Amino acid sequence: MTRDHFRTDNTEGYTTDDLACLNDLFHAMCATENVDPVDGEKSHLDHLGEKILAAYDAGKVAGIVEVGR
Repeated sequence: MTRDHFRTDNTEGYTTDDLACLNDLFHAMCATENVDPVDGEKSHLDHLGEKILAAYDAGKVAGIVEVGR
């Protein structure tokens, strides 16, 4: 079972497409690090989420990430 880490109720200022992309990145990072995205340690999941948001936002500013896919 998967659960979205980034949702409209906990992440402001992102489009639905942005949230879908962020969640795809989150699940890929969890798989890479062998972390369960649902039952993993909350502080570790939050840390991964923060890293993903920072990289995503930096990519948008640099023009690497296309907003709204």
